[in-house]
Amino acid sequence: MHRQFLSRTPLAAAVAVLSVLLVPAVAEAHHVNSQATCVLVNGQPTLELTADFVNFSSTKDVHGKITVDGIERFNGPVPVSWDGNNGTWAWTRPATAGESYVVAAKWTWSSGSDWQEHEVPECPEPPSPPAAPGIELTKSGPASGEVGQTVTYSFAVRNTGDVTLVLGDIADDKCSDTPVRNAGETDTSFDPGDTFNFTCSYVVPAGATTVVNTAAVCGTYAPPQGPPQEVCDTDDHSFPVPSTPPTGNPPTGNPPAGTPPTGNPPAGTPPAGTPGITPPAGGVLTETALPGRARLRGPSGCITRTFRARVRGRSIARVRFFVDGELVKTERGTQRIYTVKVRPRRYGFGRHRVTVRVRFVAASGTPARTLRLTFSRCRQQVITPRFTG
Repeated sequence: MHRQFLSRTPLAAAVAVLSVLLVPAVAEAHHVNSQATCVLVNGQPTLELTADFVNFSSTKDVHGKITVDGIERFNGPVPVSWDGNNGTWAWTRPATAGESYVVAAKWTWSSGSDWQEHEVPECPEPPSPPAAPGIELTKSGPASGEVGQTVTYSFAVRNTGDVTLVLGDIADDKCSDTPVRNAGETDTSFDPGDTFNFTCSYVVPAGATTVVNTAAVCGTYAPPQGPPQEVCDTDDHSFPVPSTPPTGNPPTGNPPAGTPPTGNPPAGTPPAGTPGITPPAGGVLTETALPGRARLRGPSGCITRTFRARVRGRSIARVRFFVDGELVKTERGTQRIYTVKVRPRRYGFGRHRVTVRVRFVAASGTPARTLRLTFSRCRQQVITPRFTG
């Protein structure tokens, strides 16, 4: 709804009357037409007031005062863009989705004034945020191997996000060649929820006691605005390579196979029949512990809300979480899942790195690993008043 009030000084009113009497065809001078709306600017609700200044033949110094719900938001000279005797001006201010407003504007100049009031209906809701990309790699392989044996690794790559990705090659330095997709899988569009499966082969080299390696894969997509983005994931696998017993007869003087040695055992040797070793953290490890493994899960790209980074694995003794090189949490004990809460608002705008250092139990024979993921804290677009004209 729009209300408009026009006032004139007595002299100006008399002149206006004479003008109508003497020259009926002359249009009314010095008046303002304005309107107020709430629109989306760069996806954000914004109040917008536009004003048309009509027939300002001589006096063009206009003063404006704008209030929103009774609160003054602008008061000063109006930078009108003039085209002859007519001019325009636009004023904006950030608003809130779902809110309605009353915008009032008073215009004054040397020979008169105008005043308008506008009731602005509810502001529109901003569009939904883009669909977030995500990718997950799961690698599997043999439980053990022998020197010279050809083993097969399997990879399952899943699109865990809400956008279609362009999938890159799987990188794995233990594969004899690039992993190939399973026969029968013909879908080429890596859509949300899709899982693509791959395999590769590897020959266990001489001298190997444990084979440990990590696979990585990335997917890219082009958002509606901005440069292409990339999401990646890694997964690892390891297996022991038992030593091959020597062939032929044992040297003279050696006891037959299966004969218990004579004499006292070395100090610290557990008695025969001991089922296992009890670590300080509790629980029982078998004589031959499983090789350790660990993988890190967490979001990537532009993150605004608190999230959890998770490490899942086995035979883990300690996990230490770092953000940008600062230690934020340490967890010990043979668990399956270790987590840390990350609050992006605690860190500056730009890219940040979560680093996790994993130490495995000694009986697993697995060396320590370092896992990493990156996230970005992006600046939100800030709407500032704009003046046109």
